[in-house]
Amino acid sequence: MLDAALALLRTGDWRVGIGIGRVRLPLPDVTRAVGGSAFVNARSGVEEARRHPYGCVVIADDARQTATIQPLIDLLLYFRGRRTDPGWEMWDLMEGGLSQKDAAARLGITPQAASRRALAAGVRLDSAARGALASLLDTADPDAAPVADSDGRGSGED
Repeated sequence: MLDAALALLRTGDWRVGIGIGRVRLPLPDVTRAVGGSAFVNARSGVEEARRHPYGCVVIADDARQTATIQPLIDLLLYFRGRRTDPGWEMWDLMEGGLSQKDAAARLGITPQAASRRALAAGVRLDSAARGALASLLDTADPDAAPVADSDGRGSGED
């Protein structure tokens, strides 16, 4: 989910809301009919993201989770917003599986220049931050369980 949000935000054309909470099951065929606090929070997050400087807002049922995760996402997005085009080029190659040395060869630059570019672009730091944020998001609401009635329809709780 985080990688998808970051890819959309990178285009500059999207605003993203990340909702953390319960999900009503079974999932309906129509997206607008989806229920549960996770979806309500995500919809609210999209609305708030329109006014947010980095275009992404996290809303969780537990405000402490929001207060923990939001500044970390903001920091990553701030950092990514300062990355240059050559830095993104290096990031793309290394994210695509090339080693720094192979990326240097592909770009026609020296390994030393590639090292400086990767460091300035924060390629390894970006990867580590995304991993940590993904783990936080995955464990943000361990007690939340899908909400369903005995007949398999949603309980009506949001």
